[in-house]
Amino acid sequence: RGARGLMQVMPRNAAKYGIDDLTDPENNILAGTIHLSKIQDRFKDNGFTHDEMIKFTLAAYNAGEGRIKDCRNLARSQNLNAEEWDNIVKVIPLMNEDSILTDDNVKLGKFKGTETIAYVENVTALYDAICKICPR
Repeated sequence: RGARGLMQVMPRNAAKYGIDDLTDPENNILAGTIHLSKIQDRFKDNGFTHDEMIKFTLAAYNAGEGRIKDCRNLARSQNLNAEEWDNIVKVIPLMNEDSILTDDNVKLGKFKGTETIAYVENVTALYDAICKICPR
């Protein structure tokens, strides 16, 4: 979908931070870490536990903040706690149904979401494995 380099940064996101050469590894990592930090800042102090904030940050980095916002809105409409990643995982399959196109809680349309679920699971599993090797 146009993401580039080691951190798979979208050019429009890098441009927000004044970075235009995503083929340069340093620039790419800088753009990616700045973007991750900005996303994480938006989730801080919003009722998330630390672990949930990390999962939502990863999900928004992968899928886009708007997609995750849609998922959270849909979860709320289903009377689920939208600050718990496991509840978002429950509603993501609904995001791929045609009926979602008429739901006022969803602004960006259909979303498959399986890649995002796998991304969050893979990154957190890798982090856990590294922590076992090198505890804090």
